[in-house]
Amino acid sequence: MEELKFRGRKREGRHRDTWDPFQLNPIGAEKEEKRRCFELFQHLVAAFVGIMVLSSAVISKGSLLVLSTLSSPTSTRTSKERQYYMLMLVGCLVMPNLLVFLKSLWKCAFKNFVPPNMRTMGIVCGIECLVSLGTSILVLVVMPQFDVLTNLFISGGVCMLSSVLQIVFRLQRENWKIIFPICSLMLVLTGYFLLGADYYVRVTSFVSGQEDDCYWYVGIAVFASFLVSLNWWENPVQASNNMQEMLAELDTFRDFVFVISSLLRVVVIAAVYLIYHVWIQENIADEDESTIARHRETLDIGLTVLFLQAFFSAACHWFGVVACKIHSVRMSFAFPVCFTGPAVLILGMILFLTQSQYLAGADTTSIIDFCSSLVDLSTKNTSTVVMLELTKSICRTSLSSHYWTWPFSLLALEGICMWLGLITCTYYVWNFKVQRIERTTELFVRRLYESAFIDLSLLLNTKMKKWLSLLHPNISVVDDVENCVIYLCATMWHETYDEMLKILTSMFRLDRYRGDPKEEHKDVFDFECHIFVDDAFMIDKETDKKFINEYVTDLIHVVIEVYRVFTNKEPDDVSIIETPYGGRLMFVMPEGNMLYFHLKDKQLIRNKKRWSQIMYLYYLLGWKGYIVKNPQKITRQNNPCRASLISLDGESFLLPQHDNDSKRKHISDDNTYIMALDGDTDFHPAALILLVDRLRKYCNVGAACGRIHPTGMGPMVWYQKFEYAVGHWLQKTAEHVFGSVLCSPGCFSLFRGSALMDDNVLKRYTTTATRASEYVQYDQGEDRWLCTLLLQQGWRVEYNAASDAYTNSPQEFKEFYNQRRRWGPSTLANTLDLLHSGNETVKRNSSISRLYIFYQIFTVSSSILGPASVSLMIAGAFQFVFKIEGTLSIIISVIPPIFYLLIVFWQNQIPRSPLQLL
Repeated sequence: MEELKFRGRKREGRHRDTWDPFQLNPIGAEKEEKRRCFELFQHLVAAFVGIMVLSSAVISKGSLLVLSTLSSPTSTRTSKERQYYMLMLVGCLVMPNLLVFLKSLWKCAFKNFVPPNMRTMGIVCGIECLVSLGTSILVLVVMPQFDVLTNLFISGGVCMLSSVLQIVFRLQRENWKIIFPICSLMLVLTGYFLLGADYYVRVTSFVSGQEDDCYWYVGIAVFASFLVSLNWWENPVQASNNMQEMLAELDTFRDFVFVISSLLRVVVIAAVYLIYHVWIQENIADEDESTIARHRETLDIGLTVLFLQAFFSAACHWFGVVACKIHSVRMSFAFPVCFTGPAVLILGMILFLTQSQYLAGADTTSIIDFCSSLVDLSTKNTSTVVMLELTKSICRTSLSSHYWTWPFSLLALEGICMWLGLITCTYYVWNFKVQRIERTTELFVRRLYESAFIDLSLLLNTKMKKWLSLLHPNISVVDDVENCVIYLCATMWHETYDEMLKILTSMFRLDRYRGDPKEEHKDVFDFECHIFVDDAFMIDKETDKKFINEYVTDLIHVVIEVYRVFTNKEPDDVSIIETPYGGRLMFVMPEGNMLYFHLKDKQLIRNKKRWSQIMYLYYLLGWKGYIVKNPQKITRQNNPCRASLISLDGESFLLPQHDNDSKRKHISDDNTYIMALDGDTDFHPAALILLVDRLRKYCNVGAACGRIHPTGMGPMVWYQKFEYAVGHWLQKTAEHVFGSVLCSPGCFSLFRGSALMDDNVLKRYTTTATRASEYVQYDQGEDRWLCTLLLQQGWRVEYNAASDAYTNSPQEFKEFYNQRRRWGPSTLANTLDLLHSGNETVKRNSSISRLYIFYQIFTVSSSILGPASVSLMIAGAFQFVFKIEGTLSIIISVIPPIFYLLIVFWQNQIPRSPLQLL
């Protein structure tokens, strides 16, 4: 009801200005509003991801503690069983290294290989070996000697080096914030002091299972924790802008370094295990049947815990990345990861208090009697084995001391100090800012996660570069958003009224978005709209005068109608300005952005889409860029009819006496973008901004395209919707992942100005086709050829599935057949051209590898062999169903293709035939 009243008020306002208040309101002209259901769904997704991060981190950390407890020398398991559980711990450490090895090997295979710098690679691999050594010693040597609570608390000390580097490099803008890393370092050192004091009290108070050698393990734990803290050395270093040359060089061959370092880490883990635990000398095959059955039960427990630890470590890392990418850092990432340790402690205490009474034979009179009675319990491998060993491990703490009141407080204070040390060291995570498009490498410094310390790994690995831009404005950061200019260029040729309505509604929608003060304009871009109309004039046979044709008339009517919808005002008349190529219309949109209509006369300038693209590329990139760089060479114009311009709402604007573009004065060619559109494209501002983000974030991206949705009605449209989903969305996604997209469609693609102005791109794009093969490649699929030129010069073409655009698809078979008759040969010609220059392209383009070239060869071969495969399948069907001989069935199956080829050759002999089949 409110919407009806609102439209009525708008209609009454129009009725005061004109006797014709009736209007056609195009779909999508109304302002987009956030839907409450969608917002609620966003919050539910964020809550779900946060719960998954917390639960997977708790299971991962708890599983590791279980394995370290079962492999402890003080456990009631046999030596053979402890060795099995120790092997499961080794598997937990090896698993993430294998995953990184496979992922890095995949990237090296499908990306251009860059030879590594041996010095840089040696330094990084040396650090990785030290980290692996520290992790192995801490997990395989130290943790089995400690109780489960100490193992839970001691891992917080791995943030030592990060705190020291934050203090040294002064990564805080406000001086008082340096207190965070200082407090972190002091808290960690206090925690280690309390750890030593706790074990001193245990030994002197004769706690069961504590020996004098525990002091050595405390010292080894401190040393191993420091080695583990080397894992995240790169984070504060890159945030401080130190060693930038080495880090930039490392980024070029990081994948290859991960391949080598992951193997080295596995070797170090195996070496620590073999050196400390020597070899397993007993053979399980020599045991009696009862012992073998018992070991099988042990293996079941160990493999189950190993699977839980490995799977949920990877799941925690994946959900943590998802939480950052959906912009729910605090709720779904920082909070659950920071409180993983307390959650494990609370869950463990609940299990200890609730399940320990169910241990058969346990004395629950007091804590000391309870711990003493555990020694006599059965050691049979049942479902209570894990609970029994965890309970006995807890009893190894000061709880079983006769002076337990104050000694146990040392252990509690140790845990609090270690946890607070981690929180104060990673305080910046709570202010972590994420842009709309972020790759995992921009969120986290390292691709590798530490499964033994999954929560600490996620926090310490979070990239400090994001918050450094806020703390140090004088430091130039890549993530800062720079201003840019976008030229929206649409080509038209005999579009219908409804098709024109779509593109103009989209342009006015973008104008409203940029002028709305309620929008958060963090995008900082200016734009102009240019529409190039082919064959815009007709000649009156009687007077021999030139007039605009009915398509231009419809276009003007559409502009007037759309303007009335967006402003509720009546526009004024605007005259056509004569130009060397025909004519031009200039409008000022409601929010002050310019809209140009370039009316091409086919007797003065070349027709067709490619030449319209060449026209606006030379005009916008060449001429306007030249004028900005050389304002003294501006040609003065004395045409009095161009002295001023009347906007559609009656406001007057003075035109300069030169054709200059003030928006380009402080904008480089890298930040000048061309948005290629068709005359029937429908899009929203958010879709355009997503493509702009791609080009802003990655300087090697020359073009980016969105996901195109075909619109219309009828069986042909239904088929094309399926074909677009399989042949376009899926194929472009595969090309984006394996290498680079080969074709950015001209109906909705954003191009970088500097990429188009590169050598052998725009200049070669102007080549006139003189042979049949050139005509197929140049004019039958101009967008694919332009992308081929960009790829051959080393630029990357990307695909963004979140950027949606809609375009009219052919609804009749004849139109559909003619479209695919152009697309098919053009695709084959451009792909063969790219394969022909494959060696040079691989050298220039870092996104294209030889394996990707082989993938394209396989794709082309499959498409060529497709008709023959279909014929063989038909022949096989004839042979199976009708029992026809193989030779005869093949002859029958090739009759239709031969008949089609004969028709094609016969039709080509007819001059100027209206029917074209090939």
